[in-house]
Amino acid sequence: MLLKQADDKANDFETLKALLIHPAASADTKRKIEQEIRNIAFGVKGEKDAAYEIDFHYGSSKNWAVIHDLRLEHGGRVAQIDHLLVNRFVDVWVCESKRFAEGIAINEQGECSMFRNGRPQGIGSPHEQNAKHIAVIKAACDSAAVELPTRLGFSIKPDFRSLVVVSKNARVMRPRAKGWWDDGIAKADQVKQRIDQAFESEANPLVMARVVASETMETFARGLAKLHRPVTFDWHARFGLPKENNHPIADNTAA
Repeated sequence: MLLKQADDKANDFETLKALLIHPAASADTKRKIEQEIRNIAFGVKGEKDAAYEIDFHYGSSKNWAVIHDLRLEHGGRVAQIDHLLVNRFVDVWVCESKRFAEGIAINEQGECSMFRNGRPQGIGSPHEQNAKHIAVIKAACDSAAVELPTRLGFSIKPDFRSLVVVSKNARVMRPRAKGWWDDGIAKADQVKQRIDQAFESEANPLVMARVVASETMETFARGLAKLHRPVTFDWHARFGLPKENNHPIADNTAA
């Protein structure tokens, strides 16, 4: 079941486009604004691609709850989670979507690079970024910010899973050494396959003891969705542009 779609970015695009014709915007500032517009559009496209694949398989299922674009604030920390999937085993898949146009390379130390015009460019690890997101949402659950599901009178703590989701056209270069990259990254059209593989590899009769009713799972997932705290960016301040033109108008009227 689909509980939350991604927040609309239309207002951000409109504001940024308006700043391009701001009288105080220099040529350099306009270039930065144009880059910001491209970055947001690029990110939205990647998230939409991943959301389509996730919704196709899980959006109408009574055994899964889907939340897109969940922003949490807890204990002075913030997590911006692209996609969250919850099932009746109380598994919570935290998905970080990345749209690498030319692909991503990972070395044996877990360091990551993206490609631009065929050349590698170092980037932060999306896996480590997602680990921070999980730390925030786990802390929120541990602090009773959301009511945990129960079975037979006992609370069930969620089992958090991390998955980095990249464009289905992206090239993924993994090292031979074993690491998070074996199971922790998947192309958008392989998300269901990767989740199914994880379930099959951990098949255990005891897992059935964690199964909760669909209604219980939904209540828990809706509790997570209620933690969403959207943020409004002050784009004028970001680019050092005044919101109003306060320059005095000369009075040329004769005394």
